Amino acid sequence: MASQDWSRTVISLCEIAAALLTVTLSLIVTYRWFAPAVLKGEIRSELLRGNTAFALVLGTLLASPTLVVLSTLGPIIFHVRTYFLLDAGEAFGVFALIGIAIGYVAAVLSLALITTWIAIRIFEAMTRGIDEMAEIRRGNLAVAILLSAVIVVVAFFTQIGISALASSLVPQTPLGEVKYMS
Repeated sequence: MASQDWSRTVISLCEIAAALLTVTLSLIVTYRWFAPAVLKGEIRSELLRGNTAFALVLGTLLASPTLVVLSTLGPIIFHVRTYFLLDAGEAFGVFALIGIAIGYVAAVLSLALITTWIAIRIFEAMTRGIDEMAEIRRGNLAVAILLSAVIVVVAFFTQIGISALASSLVPQTPLGEVKYMS
């Protein structure tokens, strides 16, 4: 197999690994810390109780920030491709690339969770007189559907801005001689 073929294989494997690590990190952070803080309830007991409303909002809380993070991986994937395709030697270094990738994912996930939290607070301000989280713990599906819709809409609208901001924070790889892959 030619070196270009190996480069493509390595790049593809790195992209798959980046996506899997990102999804795993996002799900763990959201499930362990963010969702319990937002929902103000014991996740395990609500799920075992069969609380559909709780499960709907939990699923939305897990999916929306994760999709925002995954949709913003472009700059990191660009750097991985550039690292393997440039004839720049050790100019950018694998460890620097890994450090930048971890910092980027952490920053984007933080921004996604912050915007989700803000959206929930705005929703709570709009629906004064309703304790949304208490209603969700009671199984009020109407409140859960509405809150889930708000979370999803905010994720769709903020992912472009978060992506642009996060991309501006990633240092640019110095360009050397680009190898052509056919």
